Amino acid sequence: MNRLNYFVAFSFFTLLSCPVSASYIQMGVTTVTPTIIKSDAFEVNVSVQNTGDETAHDVTLSLGLPPGFDHEPVFVGPLPINTPYEAVFEVSVQEGLLQGSYPLVVYLNYADANSYQFSSVSPTIIRYARATTSKLRGSISDAELTASGETDLVLNVGNSDYKAHSVNVRLNLPNELATENYQRQITVEPAKMKELKLPIKSFGALAGSNYLVFASLEYEEDNMHYSFIASGKVAVVEKKTSLPFSVPFVALLVLAVVLIYSQLRK
Repeated sequence: MNRLNYFVAFSFFTLLSCPVSASYIQMGVTTVTPTIIKSDAFEVNVSVQNTGDETAHDVTLSLGLPPGFDHEPVFVGPLPINTPYEAVFEVSVQEGLLQGSYPLVVYLNYADANSYQFSSVSPTIIRYARATTSKLRGSISDAELTASGETDLVLNVGNSDYKAHSVNVRLNLPNELATENYQRQITVEPAKMKELKLPIKSFGALAGSNYLVFASLEYEEDNMHYSFIASGKVAVVEKKTSLPFSVPFVALLVLAVVLIYSQLRK
């Protein structure tokens, strides 16, 4: 085999193998709240751990709470791999808050070694003075968008009650996704489903990433507060091109043609 054949064969198998090795950060969040809040101040314990293979930088934790609750964010700083960190939030309750269930969202922000920013949202339900069970249920259909594109989140809300409810809908998104209208007010009739389209766009989202998104559904009845959290996933995909074949496929095809041609010449 001549030198050309060796080169073509080497290039062919190199393209086939295409080994990739990259470090990554993977953050796990655990939230612990009181079963029922019985005072005007309580603690929220948030544990975060980096199970990836590189240090997370500028880690910050904060809570997303409805009006009536106050807290201070926590700056963690660098978080090495497999080193758990526990933050304790002191949350105060304003006077006159209705009893019932409320959504709480943990916002996690961090950066990699190249200062590229990442974030996540993790929701739960807290119960102030008394537990309430919502008559609403909801779900968000999984969606796709490109790294510079837009799409609609489709939220389906069902009301199993015998009466209509005026519902406050609020989107909880990671920083890599954005919308012009995070909050909407809708009315859901008794024993009915309602579909709501919520436009979102990429705001620095990475192709190949998946982001969890949530929508809180809140309403009031008989001086009580009710909440439900709907969830979904947004996959960020590569932008589709007009080329019928991928670049690696074309390169392999060209190398195969060169190899066959060189053999025929011999």
